[in-house]
Amino acid sequence: MPLSFPGPQAPLHVYRHLLREASYLPPVCTAYVKDRIRTRFRRHRRESDPAAARLRLGKARHDLRFLRAANAGDMARMRRLLLKCFGRTGPRRRELVNRLVAPAPPADSAELAEMVARMKDKAVEASDSSDEAAESGVPLKGRKGGKPDFLDKWDTSKVLALAKSQSVASITNSPRPNIKSGRMDADADIPKSNIWGRPLPLKVHRTKEKKWWKAMIHRVLPPVEKGEWNLLGALARGETSAKASWEMPSRRPAARSVTHKSDTRPGQDAEAAVWDWGIYVNEPVRSLERKSSRKFKLLTGEEQASSSPYAAGPPVGIHTFSPRFWRRMYANIWQMTPIMEKRPGADGKFQITWGKLKAELPYATNGYGEFFEGVDSKGRVSRQQRVE
Repeated sequence: MPLSFPGPQAPLHVYRHLLREASYLPPVCTAYVKDRIRTRFRRHRRESDPAAARLRLGKARHDLRFLRAANAGDMARMRRLLLKCFGRTGPRRRELVNRLVAPAPPADSAELAEMVARMKDKAVEASDSSDEAAESGVPLKGRKGGKPDFLDKWDTSKVLALAKSQSVASITNSPRPNIKSGRMDADADIPKSNIWGRPLPLKVHRTKEKKWWKAMIHRVLPPVEKGEWNLLGALARGETSAKASWEMPSRRPAARSVTHKSDTRPGQDAEAAVWDWGIYVNEPVRSLERKSSRKFKLLTGEEQASSSPYAAGPPVGIHTFSPRFWRRMYANIWQMTPIMEKRPGADGKFQITWGKLKAELPYATNGYGEFFEGVDSKGRVSRQQRVE
């Protein structure tokens, strides 16, 4: 269970508590969480707006309670944390998506020359469209050669190849919406004419096209590096070499005060924290005892107190992390994680592989042998066994 003491108030104390709590996570995600904590605190260490600083400090305390609950045995929060660490959700997913949509650099001089030629053609087309617009009096907006947008910088062939592979892959419990295999063409979803039967303006067509690609990139699960993918596979199979990556370190016992406290809460011993009876006079009991309820014990770390009407029983949702739990968790994340490699010699073709465990039936042990006595390999009972 997490430590049960008042939450830290100073930003430096919150920062240290977060780093300490991150050290109890599985080693495979400790580095990412610690780097994320350091980055966020250093970016806003000189915040000039007091209101914004209070909001960020409150968010940091919320994240501290989240990490404590995950380490204490909250399965749902631990899964959310692992999804963020492996780039299925959160900031790391956005980084992987940016890497996915970025065009590949030219491999040789021929590809570089082809890229320069395409850029020149676009510049000439934009210039011609501007001259045509000036002569006809029609504004450039909605015509060819408009301002370049984000879609011009995307490698849409890679995104479409990944989306097609994801639509036919057997992915369960995905944090992203499903992709329908029958809707893989942006032009097919864009109408050819407007409500008056006139041809759709180019500006409107481009806007709908960008909206379609935004919806598609919102659904895809971006690929990772091959080394990380192999590590996930080893964790999913429960290999001995990967045990050090998922085995959580043991928590250091909480320090106890050596001073004797006499004014304590009812039902607690003399070594417990001092009972501040004044707050019970000014605040409702239900709000003061809320942190001791079974639902919030994982977040607050409050120990069970017999005097509280909300503290009947252990925390709700606590789970003891076992090797089987970790194998199943990493297997679920692995099957929604692909690797994407360009096929050698194939123009615009990609080799996409998704993680998948082979279904292996366990062998029967000697203790179950008596149930199969007198039965052949086809499951039929022998004649002698029938007579008996």
